[in-house]
Amino acid sequence: MKAWRDRPTEVAHLFNPAFSAMVLGYAARGFTGERSKGFPWLFAFLVVPLVLHKATRDVAPKTKAAKFQTWAEKNPSILVGFADRARNMVPHVREAIMFGVNTGLLVWKEDASLLAGAALPKKEPPTDSEEVRDCFRKARAMGSVLANAGAEHTVFALMGVKG
Repeated sequence: MKAWRDRPTEVAHLFNPAFSAMVLGYAARGFTGERSKGFPWLFAFLVVPLVLHKATRDVAPKTKAAKFQTWAEKNPSILVGFADRARNMVPHVREAIMFGVNTGLLVWKEDASLLAGAALPKKEPPTDSEEVRDCFRKARAMGSVLANAGAEHTVFALMGVKG
């Protein structure tokens, strides 16, 4: 990763590791609310590009009752450019995971899964930005939906991402 001073301002703000770590923390909280196991770390590489992309976030599932496959099939526009977007976000997601684990926003488990850490607020922190609140809410819902979506490789294939 580039040093902060060498990053374009927009990139530094949008892909801020603290913000992305909180997005992952809320996704992990949503996932573990449905399952008694941790949030698979590979799903972090789906959640961040899904939640931070406004057009996708706008059609993202709002509740845990949604089925991931049905949602993806009913919204084919989310697949347009997703694989490239996800691939381009890999370094930012890695940085967010490391930041989250180091600050207690996330907990790394021995089975390579993530949990929401003690430093992650139970409720979304107060902000004047509806977009920030929306990111946190959609992350939690996406985590809940992914809890019942099947194996990671199946979800990645559905999204057009190849290993």
